[in-house]
Amino acid sequence: MLRIGVVGLNLGMRHVEALLSDLDGAELTAVCDMKIERLELVKGDIIKFTDYDEFLEKAPIDAVVMAVPHIVHAELSLKALEHGKHLLLEKPMAMNAAECSSMNEKAKDQGLTIMIAQNWRYTPWCLEAKKIIDSGDLGKIRLIRSDWVLNFHDFYPQGLWIYDGKLAGGGAIISLVVHNLDFLRFLFGEVQTVYAKHLYTDDWSSNGSENMSMVQMEFQSGALGQMLTSYTPFINDDSGPLQVYGDQGVLTKKEGQLKVASAQNSTSSSAVERKFKDVSVSDQWGKDFAINQMTHFIDCVAHSKIPISSGEDNINTIRLVDAIYKSAKTGLPVDIKY
Repeated sequence: MLRIGVVGLNLGMRHVEALLSDLDGAELTAVCDMKIERLELVKGDIIKFTDYDEFLEKAPIDAVVMAVPHIVHAELSLKALEHGKHLLLEKPMAMNAAECSSMNEKAKDQGLTIMIAQNWRYTPWCLEAKKIIDSGDLGKIRLIRSDWVLNFHDFYPQGLWIYDGKLAGGGAIISLVVHNLDFLRFLFGEVQTVYAKHLYTDDWSSNGSENMSMVQMEFQSGALGQMLTSYTPFINDDSGPLQVYGDQGVLTKKEGQLKVASAQNSTSSSAVERKFKDVSVSDQWGKDFAINQMTHFIDCVAHSKIPISSGEDNINTIRLVDAIYKSAKTGLPVDIKY
């Protein structure tokens, strides 16, 4: 039985709920948060700590699930690894690729698992989309778009660390669409070149925290990609998390529905007459990303498997993030070295 402790109960409660849903092979044995009122939300026979060092020394745990501010991801992760704990870490993996590298080296030296909670990879519709893309039904993929706008002011109070570029590592790119960027890598492989422009128009944000951004990408496959994001939109409405244009079909996700139009489901020779068909998401993907994600982590630790979103994989998501910030700073396209 894998004994798991959760650190950071503001963002970490979803992990607590997953562990309390009677998952096979693991149990929640301890939690840690600086605020007593958050600890009191966790019910049951679970040991509670307000001090992280004491948590690592005394908690009966084999693994740590961490949901803390970005600036301490590397520091707290290295401490957990030094104490021999496997690690499930909220995204982004770290503030930059150099920090990720140090974490991966420590995990390798200790023989431990690092998995990043890139939850789109474990979300049912995303897995259904990957199945369709991997089937080849869309033909050669040429164009890709993924957008996300979400007004943080509705969710996070003014003065919170997430608006401070020094504490978060940036703004909307690293704090919001790191989901999209990681998912695009998962679906289409690595990006080789990026060009980005940021805007800084939010009074709540400081220290280089961009609240709006546009990114152009060229993938190693030759496909072209585009992404738009903002964490201060007037309304939370965008073109959707995924639009894929292939030689033989198009896949899109809009208003909660995955749709596809392809040569496989259309006999018309006219683009005007071709229609999208709704895609039913298979039950094989489960119903809840948090359950899927935690189940995968437990299985990987128990059987020494490499996670789908391992630290060795996810350093490339942060390399992509680093390149986007470099492009926005220099005003030039940036080639990414892996």
